[in-house]
Amino acid sequence: MNLKSYRLFIFDLDNTLVSSETQHTAAFAQAIRELAGYELTEEDRHDYIGNTSGWLAEKIIRKMGYTHITPKDVSRRKGECVMRSFEARPFPGACEFVRRHHGRIKLSVASNSPRDFVHYALRLIDLFDLMDKVKTVEDVKERKPDPEMLLALSAELGVPPSECLVFEDSGLGLEAAMRGGFPAVLMVNPGNLLPDVIPESIPTMTWPQLLAAAEAE
Repeated sequence: MNLKSYRLFIFDLDNTLVSSETQHTAAFAQAIRELAGYELTEEDRHDYIGNTSGWLAEKIIRKMGYTHITPKDVSRRKGECVMRSFEARPFPGACEFVRRHHGRIKLSVASNSPRDFVHYALRLIDLFDLMDKVKTVEDVKERKPDPEMLLALSAELGVPPSECLVFEDSGLGLEAAMRGGFPAVLMVNPGNLLPDVIPESIPTMTWPQLLAAAEAE
């Protein structure tokens, strides 16, 4: 992979830069258990990957016919739980890769997670100040897999999609990149579930592999 051919890197956060999906899931499970006595199923846990708390809460509330809680109630409580318990666990090589390219290329984050959490997590791993722009689910009308977030970063940083590289771990993120015309790489990180379908055009890499490629250039 020729990394020098790109002028902007766009990183997903959860399970791309940091191992956080299990922590998000545990916080969501606690929130909806407290509010509704509901226990997450394996299907729920799988559906949550790459999605938002509000989306999953709405699905469960509709399925169970709950009338005493709203998706906003669950999202708010989940946010409180994850902010209280979150531990920053960057994947090996991820932060080193970002720091290596700081000052050489524009850097950004596009995440379906809430703004407060994204900023908090990036500060915990000392990457927040290295980013030229950070976009979260609260900054757009449509979350990934819609490409709105990616297109906004491209436009605001003045780099066409063809010269951006998107780093993702989920099928929703890859779909957003493809729909927006962005080259993308699927990050294969320890403990992550791979998307059910991986387009043949999408390379799969680990952070140590990408770091080695960058050092070789």
